[in-house]
Amino acid sequence: MSVSTHRLAFGVATVVAMTFWLLSLLDRIFLGKHTLNQVVLGSQLGIWCAFFSHFVLRDSIFSHFTRITYKAR
Repeated sequence: MSVSTHRLAFGVATVVAMTFWLLSLLDRIFLGKHTLNQVVLGSQLGIWCAFFSHFVLRDSIFSHFTRITYKAR
């Protein structure tokens, strides 16, 4: 499954994820649990962790899983 072959699924998943993220931010601020700067910093940290995991750690994690499953056979 890729973005170019399943554009509708990618679009729906993107809209759902962004809506959930924004509602979580507004919920934290509305309930008074966090201030605006805490919510922005938390979002930046989460986005940075996601990009780091995807672009830096992905290949080593996949090779580790492949190695584990290959030994199990």
